[in-house]
Amino acid sequence: MSRRFRFILSGACALLAVLCCIVYGNQIRAEAEQSRAEVIERYGGEVVNLVVATRPIEAGDTVSSSNTQVKSWVSDLAPEGSFTNADDIMGKQVTIPVSAGTPLTQLNFRSEKTAVSIPKGLVGLSISHGEKTGLVGRVSAGTTLAAYEMTEHGIRLLSTDVTLLSDTGEGASLSGTPLVLGVLPKDMTSILSAEAKGTLRLVVPGDEVDMSEITTQNAPTEVRPDKADVSTSSENAAASDNTVASDGTAADGEQADVAEGSDDAEYYFEEE
Repeated sequence: MSRRFRFILSGACALLAVLCCIVYGNQIRAEAEQSRAEVIERYGGEVVNLVVATRPIEAGDTVSSSNTQVKSWVSDLAPEGSFTNADDIMGKQVTIPVSAGTPLTQLNFRSEKTAVSIPKGLVGLSISHGEKTGLVGRVSAGTTLAAYEMTEHGIRLLSTDVTLLSDTGEGASLSGTPLVLGVLPKDMTSILSAEAKGTLRLVVPGDEVDMSEITTQNAPTEVRPDKADVSTSSENAAASDNTVASDGTAADGEQADVAEGSDDAEYYFEEE
């Protein structure tokens, strides 16, 4: 037996083995479908075709022929809103995850934009959501927040009774998701002003934090710069005044304004 003949014979045997495996797999699949059809027939009821996930489909994944399949399903057991035609959802992104072997329904493609209910006694505000607001990651609707205004002059407490009315975004959609807040009418102006200036910061308290203690013990109503910074600023202002006076161009009125401004600055940073 020549070497060439042995190669041909080996290739033919390998091809025959592959064909046998394919035939066997198709036979097993056909038997499984037949058994399922018999069970459905014994159960009774009308049979419909549904689009079923063949593997887990995560939120954001696109529906394709690789992760779905049309299967027969008892109509009485079909979930409400199930899809019967695969072409209707091919190429669409899933917003709610689907487990393997589960029919795809309209719920899996529900838009995340839902109506927001404003609680009684609160005013609804829509603000831009980004890293500067202080909320990173996903925060559930109904969470109570504390609002602060952070500027170069210090930090000022705006409200401890801010309710998050919409879930925050996550990941890449963070900066493009609007944030809906429920605030007291008396706090609306200050929060809108801080948001317009880009100085609004939102804080998420923990489960064991008493929001009523934030204004009295845990945080001051207003945090001001250190007195050392004020002294340095006063010394710089005095040095500037002396320079002007040495040139003979300073007026008495200007010196009076500086002195008066120094008194105001000292009073502003006086401890309450």
